[in-house]
Amino acid sequence: MTSNTSETQPHAPVQQIAALIDGLVTHLQRVEASTFPADLLEDLTLHEAHVLKAIPPTGIRMSDLAKAIGISSASMTVAIDRLEKKSYVTRERNRKDRRVVMVCLNARGKSVNTEHDRVHKQIAEHILKNLSKVERVSILDALSHILEALETVD
Repeated sequence: MTSNTSETQPHAPVQQIAALIDGLVTHLQRVEASTFPADLLEDLTLHEAHVLKAIPPTGIRMSDLAKAIGISSASMTVAIDRLEKKSYVTRERNRKDRRVVMVCLNARGKSVNTEHDRVHKQIAEHILKNLSKVERVSILDALSHILEALETVD
């Protein structure tokens, strides 16, 4: 028995989106790695740069940071140990509850985040430079919907 188009067609968009996600992740990592100043990546991996990017200027609890990035608390502890040793972050205990550990960016960590923002803006400018206004609005709308959908994934 041969499969007809109506049976296989619903899966085509899922496969196309999956392939596009793979391509986007691969190319974004490559472009980030090549666009970041080499001196910043001498002792910092892109993963560590993304951990820094997830730390708000006011700091964040270790457990919330682990949850935001989607890794275990134990893995986050290892990552923060490395970042603290490399002088990108500091840890501060909550005065009211000593069990709570806040992770804060220091000047060096803030500098990496400023550079990371610059890299992302440069990538966005490159993506948008040859698009019409209508295409730009469409991409912004689509990316907003994608982000919204991803925020609901546990």
